Amino acid sequence: MRLLLCVFNLFILIHCLPAQVFDGDFSPQKKKGILPRKFVWVEEQKMALKETEVTIGEYLFFIERIIEADSSDVYTSFIIPSAPCILGEFVDTKGGASGQRSIPWFDHLAFNNKYGYHEKNMYTVYDKPITGISYEQAVGYAEWCTTYYNDFNVNNGIGGAYSFRLPSPEEFENFALLGMTKCYEKRKPEDREKTIQQLRECKNEKKCALCNYANKEVCESNTKLISKFGNELYPVGVFFPNCFGAMDMQGNAAEMTSEKGIAKGGSYLLPASESEPEAVQNYTEPQPWLGFRLRVLIGKGGEFPQN
Repeated sequence: MRLLLCVFNLFILIHCLPAQVFDGDFSPQKKKGILPRKFVWVEEQKMALKETEVTIGEYLFFIERIIEADSSDVYTSFIIPSAPCILGEFVDTKGGASGQRSIPWFDHLAFNNKYGYHEKNMYTVYDKPITGISYEQAVGYAEWCTTYYNDFNVNNGIGGAYSFRLPSPEEFENFALLGMTKCYEKRKPEDREKTIQQLRECKNEKKCALCNYANKEVCESNTKLISKFGNELYPVGVFFPNCFGAMDMQGNAAEMTSEKGIAKGGSYLLPASESEPEAVQNYTEPQPWLGFRLRVLIGKGGEFPQN
């Protein structure tokens, strides 16, 4: 009976969970050669930036791969989120969670039963940024991506070589500014400046939000967003991409940089003025409002790029 119940639970987990839950695959895009999936160019053929913050689903993909490669308990203390976050109540640090798939400390069945998944919904909880992890965990994830996808390239005869890292504060600021200006360079100066100012303020002429920040003005679009997601962390990609295709570089989850304690991009708890490219958010420990995204340097012909 117990065996039949386990088989049934496994069937439910495999066939009822959304396909993107464990979609953390950044292998090269078929149509764009060496560019990893879910990344966009910021320096053609050399440097790319992840389209969004790293999501819960992508982080779970990472954990599954770690467990597949290492049967020891070393991963447990390193990978479990370090601060309160949406995964927290479904974590059993002793392992053996009910309804487990292949992550011993995470109860998928309870998680999915609470938050559910509806085919009509464009977004799921798995699409929210992973938060509550430490700087060291974020760096470890980036290092794992570097090793994992370079091995993938070698095994599949792909010439590119990847170096995944957290962006530096200067890089993040430059990327954010570029995303506000690059596609408006040919506009009339007055139109260009007006548009850039709206982007900095994260709101259009009707005061409708262009990112997830605190205390949004009254607007039909804002009212719908708050009704759907509340005044908290949104799934990634709710708002339009910037000039080079990246999303959520303002508001939502603040993003760690390569300098420990320095985050950029603002968060859903801060006003729009604190999500501008020059703004800095300081932290001393993992936070439920703090996530990260990766940038990647790409070398050609298997030659490893210099950071």
